[in-house]
Amino acid sequence: MQSKKINALNIKNYFSEIIISEKAWIKKPEKNIFLLCCEKLNVKPIKTVYIGDNYEIDIVGAKNAGLNAIWLNTHNLDRNYEHIIK
Repeated sequence: MQSKKINALNIKNYFSEIIISEKAWIKKPEKNIFLLCCEKLNVKPIKTVYIGDNYEIDIVGAKNAGLNAIWLNTHNLDRNYEHIIK
Protein backbone atom coordinates (compact mmCIF):
# COMPACT_ATOMS: atom_id res chain seq x y z
CA MET A 1 0.00 0.00 0.00
CA GLN A 2 2.69 2.53 0.99
CA SER A 3 4.85 1.70 -2.04
CA LYS A 4 1.89 2.44 -4.30
CA LYS A 5 1.37 5.81 -2.59
CA ILE A 6 5.05 6.70 -2.93
CA ASN A 7 5.08 5.75 -6.61
CA ALA A 8 1.82 7.59 -7.33
CA LEU A 9 3.18 10.77 -5.73
CA ASN A 10 6.49 10.39 -7.58
CA ILE A 11 8.48 11.38 -4.47
CA LYS A 12 10.98 8.52 -4.19
CA ASN A 13 13.89 10.64 -5.48
CA TYR A 14 13.47 13.18 -2.68
CA PHE A 15 14.56 10.72 0.02
CA SER A 16 17.83 8.95 0.72
CA GLU A 17 15.97 6.18 2.55
CA ILE A 18 12.38 5.01 2.56
CA ILE A 19 11.55 2.34 5.10
CA ILE A 20 8.15 0.72 4.85
CA SER A 21 7.07 -1.34 7.84
CA GLU A 22 5.42 -4.03 5.71
CA LYS A 23 8.65 -4.59 3.75
CA ALA A 24 10.76 -4.60 6.92
CA TRP A 25 8.33 -7.09 8.50
CA ILE A 26 8.07 -4.88 11.57
CA LYS A 27 4.73 -3.25 12.22
CA LYS A 28 4.16 0.00 14.04
CA PRO A 29 3.87 0.69 16.93
CA GLU A 30 6.71 -1.80 17.58
CA LYS A 31 9.67 0.34 18.50
CA ASN A 32 12.10 -1.60 16.32
CA ILE A 33 10.70 -0.10 13.10
CA PHE A 34 11.51 3.38 14.41
CA LEU A 35 14.95 2.28 15.58
CA LEU A 36 15.63 0.68 12.18
CA CYS A 37 14.90 4.02 10.51
CA CYS A 38 17.28 5.82 12.85
CA GLU A 39 19.96 3.21 12.21
CA LYS A 40 19.58 3.49 8.41
CA LEU A 41 19.84 7.28 8.62
CA ASN A 42 22.65 7.14 11.18
CA VAL A 43 20.79 9.39 13.62
CA LYS A 44 20.13 9.05 17.33
CA PRO A 45 16.47 8.58 18.32
CA ILE A 46 16.61 11.49 20.78
CA LYS A 47 17.76 13.77 17.92
CA THR A 48 14.93 12.62 15.65
CA VAL A 49 11.40 13.96 15.18
CA TYR A 50 8.67 11.67 13.90
CA ILE A 51 5.42 13.16 12.59
CA GLY A 52 2.42 10.87 12.43
CA ASP A 53 -1.35 11.06 12.19
CA ASN A 54 -2.27 7.99 14.24
CA TYR A 55 -1.72 8.62 17.93
CA GLU A 56 -1.71 4.98 19.09
CA ILE A 57 0.48 3.66 16.27
CA ASP A 58 2.71 6.56 15.28
CA ILE A 59 3.12 8.66 18.39
CA VAL A 60 3.16 5.93 21.03
CA GLY A 61 5.53 3.83 18.91
CA ALA A 62 7.93 6.69 18.25
CA LYS A 63 7.95 7.79 21.90
CA ASN A 64 8.58 4.19 23.06
CA ALA A 65 11.62 4.11 20.75
CA GLY A 66 12.96 7.33 22.26
CA LEU A 67 12.09 9.65 19.37
CA ASN A 68 10.45 13.03 19.69
CA ALA A 69 7.00 12.93 18.13
CA ILE A 70 4.55 15.40 16.66
CA TRP A 71 0.96 14.31 16.28
CA LEU A 72 -0.83 15.45 13.12
CA ASN A 73 -4.33 15.47 14.58
CA THR A 74 -6.31 15.39 11.33
CA HIS A 75 -9.57 14.37 13.02
CA ASN A 76 -9.41 17.02 15.76
CA LEU A 77 -9.52 14.39 18.49
CA ASP A 78 -9.54 15.54 22.08
CA ARG A 79 -6.34 14.18 23.63
CA ASN A 80 -3.89 15.85 25.95
CA TYR A 81 -0.52 15.75 24.13
CA GLU A 82 2.18 18.38 24.10
CA HIS A 83 3.10 18.47 20.37
CA ILE A 84 0.03 18.66 18.12
CA ILE A 85 -0.57 20.01 14.64
CA LYS A 86 -4.23 20.49 13.76
